[in-house]
Amino acid sequence: MKHLLIILVLISAIFSPSRIYAGGNYYWAGDKKVSITTDRTTLVIFFKNEYRYKNQIKRYNEFRDILKTTISDDKRMVVIQFSQEQFKSKLEIFKNLNLTTSDIEWCSFGYKENGVTALRPTNRISFKLKSGFTKNDLRKFMEDKAIFDNTNFGTLMIKANKINLDVVSLANEIYESGVAVYCLPDFIANITKLEDPLYSQQYYLNHTGQFGGFAYDIDIDATEAWDITKGSSNIIVAVIDDGVEDHEDLKDEYNNSKIIGGFTPHTGGNGEPSLSTDGHAEACAGIIAASHNNLDVRGIAPNIKLLTVNIFAPGTSNQEVADGISWASDNGADILSNSWGYTCNAAGINIPQITDAINYARTQGRDQKGCVVVFAAGNNYPQDKCGYGPPGYIEFPATVIGVLCISGSNYNGNIASYSSRGS
Repeated sequence: MKHLLIILVLISAIFSPSRIYAGGNYYWAGDKKVSITTDRTTLVIFFKNEYRYKNQIKRYNEFRDILKTTISDDKRMVVIQFSQEQFKSKLEIFKNLNLTTSDIEWCSFGYKENGVTALRPTNRISFKLKSGFTKNDLRKFMEDKAIFDNTNFGTLMIKANKINLDVVSLANEIYESGVAVYCLPDFIANITKLEDPLYSQQYYLNHTGQFGGFAYDIDIDATEAWDITKGSSNIIVAVIDDGVEDHEDLKDEYNNSKIIGGFTPHTGGNGEPSLSTDGHAEACAGIIAASHNNLDVRGIAPNIKLLTVNIFAPGTSNQEVADGISWASDNGADILSNSWGYTCNAAGINIPQITDAINYARTQGRDQKGCVVVFAAGNNYPQDKCGYGPPGYIEFPATVIGVLCISGSNYNGNIASYSSRGS
């Protein structure tokens, strides 16, 4: 009994309220200091094994204080959204969820940026060392708290080695030491699909006044272009979105799929959709490359090939979004098509690892000639969806210098009512 009491005291000390919340009240996005606050309505848990997800999902759903649970595609992470702030210890929360510390690799409450935008940390930190520094220069910061954990594309990463490690404070400590170009927690990506409500009404290919539009010939002159070319099978477009799967209108005249490869950075998968509700990338792929036949829509360049990159698999982090961009440029993409963005980012905060990946694609892709990188400007006019941004600001990463930033237009030749606009 005495030994049991000692163990309980030690566990209580580790998970007491003074130790369980992430202590950092800011993080560094490149060289910009971003203020954040702890969000005790959100808890992120990384499990040691997949089986805990399978055994506990019913328990999550029955817990009366839980509004929503989101499970990552690799079944190792769960984000729990509570109906109210949790001031009890993590040990008490775990007990309510029928969990023990032996099940859990790492956990943390979430954060909020501007008091609105949810930031959900993962157990990793992403960084880029300055010239002249090596991984050895980081060991004094890591001690027994973290281990190195590289990504598929060589980006330097640190992974928490303690269940209650405050990744925000550790990232700040490393950055403020002067050894890194950037160093920040690898938050779950807050990206939004930018869906065009009119994608099925293809007036933009050849405007003849359909749907009541009065601006005749406000289009991209597709029919005139098709007299010259319908694209080349040597050209590859990467659709970076929520995954593309085989479709009868994405096959060539010999019934071969135009999709020649794919990647899901969060799971290492092949770029197919993760959820039954995913379909945005499929629509984008159709606009790009659907065959000219008696089926569905007509693609702008039906002879090209496609790569599919799924960055919307549940649990995908900012670094994994960057990995998806890098994978596309390393695997033959000439053009990177991106109809997504960080909608709740009115402050224009740069996510440096994603900017790095875009600049790598623009300069080193296409056999070092540089890929063409296209981003949607955003769909937040007349008001930011999060309620605090200026009307119609351009969303990151469309703000990265060197990308093609595209707004939408309607069949009257005016900028679409929902589309972002600006310098």
